[in-house]
Order: sequence, then structure tokens, then C-alpha cells
Amino acid sequence: MASKLYTPQVAGGDSPRPGAGGFTGGSDNSEARVSGNKVLVDTNGDGLTDISIAPTGLTSAAQLTDSDFLFS
Repeated sequence: MASKLYTPQVAGGDSPRPGAGGFTGGSDNSEARVSGNKVLVDTNGDGLTDISIAPTGLTSAAQLTDSDFLFS
């Protein structure tokens, strides 16, 4: 994807990994997942979706890499 997703003030820890499937939760780390055509973000590591975004043209988790996300 051409743009970066920037989410300030989210939980620290390991760098988030975009992928399909559910959040791991309980780690206090932010995570990003793809479900259908939406990017779901757990900002505080509780295993629940805090942000849901539907980027134009997104059809698969394989379209995203770690470099598409900037968590700070």
C-alpha cells in the first residue's frame, strides 16, 4: 500500500505484525489484523478492536507488511 497507518500513543512492546486471524491479546502490545477489506487495530493489547479502517483496494492481508504501519 502506498500510505502509512500512523497511530500515536498506542501500547508499546513488539512491533505490530499485520495479518489475518484474531488478536492474541493479553500482551499489552498493539496489533494489526486484516478481516475482509478492513484493517483492525488493537491499540492496547486487550485483544479487542479499537480502530477499524476500510482502505480502498484492500482485499487481502498479503497486501500489507510491517512497513505499512508506524506505531509510536
